[in-house]
Amino acid sequence: MFLRRVPGRSGALMVGFALAVLVSCSSDGVSSATVEDREAAPSAETVTTPQPTDRPIETTIAPDTTDVDAVENTETTIDRSALDYSTLVTGEALPTLTSTQGDVAVGLEMPVVTGISFDGSPQVLEPTGSPQAIVFLAHWCPHCQNEVTSLQPWLDGGGLPPGTELHSVVTAIDQSRGNYPPHEWLEREGWSPSVIVDLTGVVADSFGLSAFPYWVFVDGEGRVAGRIVGGIEPTNLEDILVSLLDFADTTGAGDEA
Repeated sequence: MFLRRVPGRSGALMVGFALAVLVSCSSDGVSSATVEDREAAPSAETVTTPQPTDRPIETTIAPDTTDVDAVENTETTIDRSALDYSTLVTGEALPTLTSTQGDVAVGLEMPVVTGISFDGSPQVLEPTGSPQAIVFLAHWCPHCQNEVTSLQPWLDGGGLPPGTELHSVVTAIDQSRGNYPPHEWLEREGWSPSVIVDLTGVVADSFGLSAFPYWVFVDGEGRVAGRIVGGIEPTNLEDILVSLLDFADTTGAGDEA
């Protein structure tokens, strides 16, 4: 894993791996696996059709929630069909990721997202002053399932570096596909990061998602430091977040490159 400045972009960083195994799901559920040895971040070998990215996003989407059933948790009954899963995304959309080598999103500001979790609690993705990792998950993707299973014990053991954050977005929700409903899956796994429900895919689109699992790393000021498609080992995730912290400590927030 490495960090480097991106020429011509003030304070921008690129994160990546010198050696990576990429295993990912495309939007149609097809899996791919590649191994690459390189001096740049890994390429996304399985991608969906790129969407236009030269537009600002400032939309409120009121999705159909009829597919979300009422379920009972240990404390109270949540009628999920009555929840408003509207999602507000503001800011410029990131380009769809087609290759992490020379990713043009590095140094750009992250979109700001306001939504809710499966239990109706308000959730926001925005610059917080701390490095963040944001993972996009699809309930039917086996590699997303493996990612959650791999990461949660690491989180339970205090693996997330202090001063950093891990958030998740659950998208591509489809009741006709496996491991539905997604909230039951995450409850079984004891998934502890915050969750934003993206029923319509507007959040995924705004961050340039191309396959699952999909990772976006941002610095404390909300600038994109890197994007990766495929599973990440907990130790690699820890290295990335620690490096972002170290870089911030070395340069100071807002320093010019």
